[in-house]
Amino acid sequence: MIRFSIGMKATENAAKKATYKTVWVAGPSIEHTKAILPVKDIIAKLVQ
Repeated sequence: MIRFSIGMKATENAAKKATYKTVWVAGPSIEHTKAILPVKDIIAKLVQ
């Protein structure tokens, strides 16, 4: 019962303390996107 209570409290804290910085979202990585390129162009840039 104690173990269950500890697990439930940890789950509750994780859900309530989710913030923009702790949850995986596209926002931080997509804000610096300047263009949407085809895969062919991206690979060509990597190969150069």
